[in-house]
Amino acid sequence: MNVIHEIDEEYFREPEIASKECNICGELVDQACLLFIGRNGDGQDLFACGKCCNSGSCED
Repeated sequence: MNVIHEIDEEYFREPEIASKECNICGELVDQACLLFIGRNGDGQDLFACGKCCNSGSCED
């Protein structure tokens, strides 16, 4: 019996690092390092990086 397996290339792809832009300084940082600081008038979520929140950096 011949069995053909399709290779799911998406499965073997390296995961993308989820990064977002700090809404204060504009630096692109790991999403886990951002702090939610509120919403703007349009209902868009705003995030700030550790440097802008005076907490140092993500590693601290």
